Amino acid sequence: MTRKHLAVKRIVHIGKESDNLEDTEHFGIGDDAYQVYADGSAKVQKDNDLRAFILNLKPQIVHKYGISKLQIIRMRNKIKAGIELNLSWKNKNKLGKIIRIIRIKSGD
Repeated sequence: MTRKHLAVKRIVHIGKESDNLEDTEHFGIGDDAYQVYADGSAKVQKDNDLRAFILNLKPQIVHKYGISKLQIIRMRNKIKAGIELNLSWKNKNKLGKIIRIIRIKSGD
């Protein structure tokens, strides 16, 4: 085997959060057990991707996962007005679940 040369584009730091250690002992490690620390450009790109995703969501899809049509309308209005989204952790988790399901269905 020969060595492969890599070109590093960015560095992402991942750390274990200690505020839910008790839960992980009983239920195992969930998707939200690790915190990702990224540089500013990665966060901006992730925020832009999330905004674009929210703008393209269909109310029928999000309703299945517990996000109301009114919540989506409010999120879209904030995005269009240029107001920062301050999503609750519940809505972040629900949107994350929708994103993962759509990626699995599309084969990404």
